[in-house]
Amino acid sequence: MTAVSPGATDSAAGWQTEHQPDSLPEPLTVFCPAWTPGVQGFGTTDNSSLSELFKSFFDDNIVRIICDNTNKQAKKNIGKGKKFKWSDISPVDFCKFAEINGDSKAVTQYWRQKSFFSVFLFPASVMSTNAFQVISWNLHMSDPQEDAGNDQKKGTPEYDPLHRLRPLYDRLRNTCKAFYHPHQKVSIDERMVATKAKTEMRQYIKNKPTKWSIKLFVLADSCSVYTSDFTVYAGRSQFTAGHRLSYDSKRLSLYCDNFYTSPKLFKDLLSLKVHACGTYRDTRRETPTTKINAITRKSCRRTIRWIRNGPLLFTKWMDIREVTVCSTIHTVYPGETVRKSVKGTDGRSKCPHTNLGDRVQQAGWCRSLGPADPVLFSAP
Repeated sequence: MTAVSPGATDSAAGWQTEHQPDSLPEPLTVFCPAWTPGVQGFGTTDNSSLSELFKSFFDDNIVRIICDNTNKQAKKNIGKGKKFKWSDISPVDFCKFAEINGDSKAVTQYWRQKSFFSVFLFPASVMSTNAFQVISWNLHMSDPQEDAGNDQKKGTPEYDPLHRLRPLYDRLRNTCKAFYHPHQKVSIDERMVATKAKTEMRQYIKNKPTKWSIKLFVLADSCSVYTSDFTVYAGRSQFTAGHRLSYDSKRLSLYCDNFYTSPKLFKDLLSLKVHACGTYRDTRRETPTTKINAITRKSCRRTIRWIRNGPLLFTKWMDIREVTVCSTIHTVYPGETVRKSVKGTDGRSKCPHTNLGDRVQQAGWCRSLGPADPVLFSAP
């Protein structure tokens, strides 16, 4: 059978089957980054210590800022009438605190002689439990005086919900990008950070293991699981769409889920020489709407349908439920097979060969997306 032309749309011939050949309009460009992918500048040897890695993210400048603001916050709390003994902390004191930092309620067990944790003699040799708790109560990233000015702007566009984290937040983002260059395959997804803090930034996502948490948008390297960049979601009014990518973004392969995937986005990325693949929602604009030869609820398992619209490949196949993927990276069926466990009528699991090039495509999508979403990292 003849192949659909690269420029064909869904109205031309309807959905095609896996028996109809498919090809990319243009071959994929070779990945030639300006820097060698991987670690840049530190941790390149097996002898790198944890303290060296810590100082790479917490340099002398950011540690000094945290110490100064913590001292100011302690004096502010004392002025409010809070009772505790305070001596200004130095960068050395902060580093000692960071070495034993943890849950302030559980970490105090380290100093109890009859506790299970009493085998760890290190915390008691560094600082007392009272000193640790006092630093925990007053630890502050931003200037308390600037906090008051920012709080007065609440409800206005000038208000910054991340103001109290801004010094450390900006430093960590810049360090993540400066000390590592991702490989070709990267993924973007939400990541939930558990917190007990009462803040308006907490989000609820029902299909995440940690449902009530602070949401991060994370760009991760699919090869090493390294977080290359991240953004804290502080609310719809505070979140602005970006129009640029970090690093030498040309010729990257980006994997995402249906929250991000849209034909317009994939075309814009392709104009920047960034290829993309991800599941999509049928309600997105510019996705195929034709019902000609489409998959239905009565379609048997392993049924494949696809439409190519220029560089965009829309693929559907019937697994346990209908799965939809849009890609500017793959062709529909490379002729490969995979083994999948399927329960037979007798209740026993079988592993037949499944002629689904799309399953191969799905496996590549799940493995590439996995680092950004740990739930998907074990996907087939």
